[in-house]
Amino acid sequence: MSTRYVPMLWNHDPRHPPLGRTIRAEVQQLEDGEWGLFAVSEVFEGDEIPPLGDRDMILREIPADVFTIVCDRSYRDDEDQRLLDELRGSGFRIDTEEKKAVEPLSVLLIAVGAAASMFAAGFLNKMGSDAWDALKTAVQRLLARRRRQQIEYLLIFELQIHRPAGPLSVKVILDTPTTDLLARFWTAGLAEFEGEALLLASSAPAELRMFVYVFTETGLIPKYAVRRDCVPQGFQTGAP
Repeated sequence: MSTRYVPMLWNHDPRHPPLGRTIRAEVQQLEDGEWGLFAVSEVFEGDEIPPLGDRDMILREIPADVFTIVCDRSYRDDEDQRLLDELRGSGFRIDTEEKKAVEPLSVLLIAVGAAASMFAAGFLNKMGSDAWDALKTAVQRLLARRRRQQIEYLLIFELQIHRPAGPLSVKVILDTPTTDLLARFWTAGLAEFEGEALLLASSAPAELRMFVYVFTETGLIPKYAVRRDCVPQGFQTGAP
């Protein structure tokens, strides 16, 4: 891999902007017959912004018009898998993410991709009520298990907007949400988030690939943006 960038996150924690990027990586066979991944990365330093090159960052490809649920290894036990299987049976796409960190953070991502015109037509509100209810119920039960385990966990909702200039990922993070905060997000925060994503789709410059928000008791709060070469930006819709 030497034609794309991979963003480097501190301890795989998406609450913080990239601290650098992987510029080259390859899989090599070791002397004992096992395989290893060897990578060359660079760390951003100071406030100097590197010039924009012709390489693009890798984004997870989110299929259009179907919800994708991505879970990490903290969701591997039998009860979690049963709930995820129920969602798979309701038409959701289930994917897994492997990551290694000093202190693993439990992350559940719900993502959907579409053209901006779909979100302008209120795409999220047109999802079948049975499937939507199944999603909310399963997510509530999955997160309730995290709370009982007293571990740190994130729920991330991503809208990936397909546009001619390249994909635009707009994410909102709920940090160890309570039952009340999750209910507030379903009833009000999600609609606000969809509106923000639509605004960014029409106003964000072509070189930006990601915007990240957090959702708290006070509502939606912008955190950071990322340029297509993994360089973090202040949250703005104008050119950096």
